[in-house]
Amino acid sequence: EQLRAGLLARRDGTEFIGQVLVRLGFVAKDDLLRALAERTEEIVYSLFEWEDADFLFEPGARPGPKVVLISLPVDHVLLRGVHRHDEMQRIREIFPDGRVVLSRAPALAPREIADHPLARRILESLDGRRTMDEIAFGLHASPFPVKKFLYEAFRANLVTIVSLEGP
Repeated sequence: EQLRAGLLARRDGTEFIGQVLVRLGFVAKDDLLRALAERTEEIVYSLFEWEDADFLFEPGARPGPKVVLISLPVDHVLLRGVHRHDEMQRIREIFPDGRVVLSRAPALAPREIADHPLARRILESLDGRRTMDEIAFGLHASPFPVKKFLYEAFRANLVTIVSLEGP
C-alpha cells in the first residue's frame, strides 16, 4: 500500500521512488541509504561471478545528474568479493546453478533458523516445484544469500534436492 501511494505521489516521474518514500515518511533516509549501499554491494559482488568480462575505467568521468553517490571501501569490497567467489565455488559443487529445485526435509529447523526472518521465509517457500532463483525473486532477495542459506540447510539435512534442472 505504501509503495502504491509512493508511485502515485511521484512528481512528474522524475523523482526516484526512494526519495518519494522518504518524503512521505514511509522510509527513513538513513535506512534508504543503507539499503542502496547493500544493493550496490550485491551488484559489485556479482561481478566476481563472471567468467569472462572486460571492464573500462574512465579517469575523470563524472556521474550523471540522477546518481546517488555511495561510499564503499575498496579493500573491503575486494576481500569480501574474493571470499564470496570461493563460497560460490563450494555451493556450485552441490547446486550447479539457480535452476535447482528443493523441498523441505522432515527434520525440524533449529531455533536460530526459525527465528531468522529471511531463513524462515526461504524454508517456507520450498515447495518442491520452484527453483532457487524463483524463490529468491519471489522473496525480493539477492540470489547469493538464498543459495548460501540453502547450501547450509542442505548440509544440515534440512532440505533435499528434487531436481538439478528445474522447469
